[in-house]
Amino acid sequence: MIEIIQAREEHIALLPEIELEAASQSSLDDLPEHLRSQAMPLHKLEAVHRQGLLLVAIENGDTPVGFAAAEIIDRYLHLLEIDVVPRAQGLGIGTSLLDKVMESGIIRNLQWVSLTTFSHLPWNAPWYEKKGISQD
Repeated sequence: MIEIIQAREEHIALLPEIELEAASQSSLDDLPEHLRSQAMPLHKLEAVHRQGLLLVAIENGDTPVGFAAAEIIDRYLHLLEIDVVPRAQGLGIGTSLLDKVMESGIIRNLQWVSLTTFSHLPWNAPWYEKKGISQD
């Protein structure tokens, strides 16, 4: 069973590996090498954790298989990163994480959720558009 929860401190050190494992699934044409080999710095993960904006997808009660990190900028919530380990992709975990991020924005009475992503990936824009997030 997968559960989406606020990350605990002990999860933070595990998240860069999830990011790198997810990135390894992209070709070099889709994701440059420097993005495939560098994860979000721990200090950034710790900062969003302190703000209550670091979510993890937990499998079997304690094993993180995905995460989403966001930050508040002015009156909106910006999604910094969302990743799911390859073996758990396609199970709706990314959607559940994104839904919780969007709920976090609503709870905090923020005006919208934003993100930066690659538009050249064939699955990327359609996935976000299906979730109600469109390109401008």
